[in-house]
Amino acid sequence: MSKNILLTDVGGTHIRFACYNGRECSPSVRYKIQEFPTFIEAVNTYLTETETTISSMVIGAAGLRCNNRVCLTNHTWVIDAPKIEKQLNLERVILLNDFTLQGLGTLDCQEVDLLHLGKECPIVSGPRAVIGAGTGLGVCFLMPNGENDFTVYESEAGHTTLGVVTKSMHIIAQKAWEKVPHLSFERLVSGQGIMLLYQIIGENYTEWQETVLFDEIVKMKQAYHFIVSTEKSGEWIPVTSGPEITNLAEQGNEIALMTWWLFFKYLGVFCSNMALTLKTSGGVYLVGDILTHPTVKQLLIASRIRPTFEKKGRFKSFMENIPLILVDKKNIPLLGLMHIAKRM
Repeated sequence: MSKNILLTDVGGTHIRFACYNGRECSPSVRYKIQEFPTFIEAVNTYLTETETTISSMVIGAAGLRCNNRVCLTNHTWVIDAPKIEKQLNLERVILLNDFTLQGLGTLDCQEVDLLHLGKECPIVSGPRAVIGAGTGLGVCFLMPNGENDFTVYESEAGHTTLGVVTKSMHIIAQKAWEKVPHLSFERLVSGQGIMLLYQIIGENYTEWQETVLFDEIVKMKQAYHFIVSTEKSGEWIPVTSGPEITNLAEQGNEIALMTWWLFFKYLGVFCSNMALTLKTSGGVYLVGDILTHPTVKQLLIASRIRPTFEKKGRFKSFMENIPLILVDKKNIPLLGLMHIAKRM
């Protein structure tokens, strides 16, 4: 049997495959999850189309892992490692939370991939938090366990209850509470969250622009002066996807820009909560395709997320020394999968 190890990254929207043969990794192939009724059918499609045989699998899946089984948080798939091992006649199947892969992948990134947000703080040895907004809001923690080595701890912290630091954030949160049974950070800081934020801001912008959002609009226009349009900038245009909001922001649409501005505010609060939870002296690392999109990255850099991150009252001085870093690199989960496969 081939010694190929199938590397599988299962998100909330897409599934990605690649094979590692002990020396090198094949190019990754991506499918939409909704195209397949089950996980096994997606695996078999990839193996058939690429004419690949495998001996083992490493799977990262976006959901809570219990008893070697994951039910996807944002889809109906159930991924059961022992059943997969038996169905595909494999030697071994390793099943992890998808964000474990993100955490491990950051360990193989180079200094050139790390973009400090705000002031540049020295990176010291210590616990790290890795956070990423995708279909959901993923989190894991890295704990040093020796020289240049870390243990990854899975987390579902993205589902913790939303917190705010300004009156405008609180009022927006009140509107969001009317639409969801539990307002977690993921409800606003994710691909689905940006849609909800845009809807709430758009529905209330005419009323709020001279009241609730007045101060935030002034700050946003100063920060995003390079992109704000003066023509129809406050027009609310209905959208059906997050990328459409980004496209509107590129055109200078004020409501789209305000949506991203507040998205980063909520993200900053969440990052600071995670930093205090584990005293992440080694830094907070932001990952994922949403934040590294060229336009979103430009807005994030200009968003002044660092002051929101540091706004922790009596612990402000502690927060000032924690690095807040955007990992500007693609395919980090694949690096994490390879990290594990090399040790099998």
